[in-house]
Amino acid sequence: MKFTLLAVIGLILSSVPVQLAAAMTSHIHDPANLVSGNDEFIREMEGRMNALEEKAGVRMLIRYHAQEPSEAEDSEPGKFMRALSSQLGVLEKGVLAVYFADVDEWRVWIGNNRQ
Repeated sequence: MKFTLLAVIGLILSSVPVQLAAAMTSHIHDPANLVSGNDEFIREMEGRMNALEEKAGVRMLIRYHAQEPSEAEDSEPGKFMRALSSQLGVLEKGVLAVYFADVDEWRVWIGNNRQ
């Protein structure tokens, strides 16, 4: 399941032309190496998300976490995702998908400003 959302995002972005950029931004963050071994796919996704951001102005981020948030971090619906989205700068305009490996769960934040 951990690759399911990433694969869906890949299909959505497959219509976005990939342009090579000298310095690509990091849209995918995986400090625990949960998706290691698939570097070519990750580079392709980075390129497509970079192109989407350049063309449409929508920042899309994917984060992999080994563990779900603590009860204090997630004490009410949306609290963790709202805080992380704010910290990453996509609270109002952007998309954040977070995978929690210990519970095999994806959460998605879609920015408040949908215009």
